[in-house]
Amino acid sequence: MAQKDFLMYVCQDDGHNKFWTYEITQNVSSGWDLVTRYGRIGQSGQTAKKTYDNKYVAEDVADRKAHEKLSKGYEPVDEDQWKILNVQASILGTGNKVEGLWYVGDHGGQLSELSTKELTNPATKPAIMSSFRLRNKEGATEPILVLITENAAYTFCAQQRRISVMGGQIHEEWLIQSDREKITKEHPLAEIVEKMQEVVGHTLFA
Repeated sequence: MAQKDFLMYVCQDDGHNKFWTYEITQNVSSGWDLVTRYGRIGQSGQTAKKTYDNKYVAEDVADRKAHEKLSKGYEPVDEDQWKILNVQASILGTGNKVEGLWYVGDHGGQLSELSTKELTNPATKPAIMSSFRLRNKEGATEPILVLITENAAYTFCAQQRRISVMGGQIHEEWLIQSDREKITKEHPLAEIVEKMQEVVGHTLFA
């Protein structure tokens, strides 16, 4: 498997919030080091290294490990998604659970996950939707949905979610209708939104 510029797998199923990645490099003794890094999203994680005489053997081992991770519920994420997941983890705390992250378009109360084609269109102005649970002494709370648009942040409860497959990719839609609540500086989630502003690069409060 060819080494990519950015390679990261994350797993957020069944209460997990963890990552796995690897890198193959040639060492000074002409061997090849396969270094894997893994842990909780938002933390640097642990590393493990194994050296091979042949680069192709190292790549084959890495490929098999990657397929094993995919079979266990890990999914690849791109660099932008990885950055946002880490920021969310630092905001929420690594003990809380980030359940999902989507780039979405807002169409009059219906949020739809944007396709790759839509995201690469310069005219597209995607919003970011995140689902997470804040953890308290009694355990995780009910899921919280936060929508980050160009100039505001909202929280809401999705009334309905539809999942379909389009072009071989999972496509999700959320119907939110009338229960969207704008997050102000007085809102309980204001502290989280203040830190999210650093990611999007502009204010989210009116």
